[in-house]
Amino acid sequence: MKKAVKLFAGLICFLILTNCRKTGDEAAMANAILTGYDIRDCACCGGLMVTFSNDTTRYSGAYYLVDKLPDNSGIDNNTKFPLYVKITWKYSSNVCGGTKFIDILKLEIK
Repeated sequence: MKKAVKLFAGLICFLILTNCRKTGDEAAMANAILTGYDIRDCACCGGLMVTFSNDTTRYSGAYYLVDKLPDNSGIDNNTKFPLYVKITWKYSSNVCGGTKFIDILKLEIK
């Protein structure tokens, strides 16, 4: 009987631990680099580009397009890129082909 209870308890713990995962709705904080504006001419292009790697070259490596930027971000047409920042972000609900979009909730220029 004790083995059955231990087995049952272990099974419950296993199910709880394996079903706890992020849904993508949670905000995350990270260091990032704004590499500039996406100037390609396509349906899913345009906007500010951000990367979480140390690669400052636009269109190189993994990058995301910014769907939303805070109003008080300090980013405008005179901003010099690449720009090193600390951001709080989450995946955007915007979907367009295979393009990855994020919403920046908070932005701090380093």
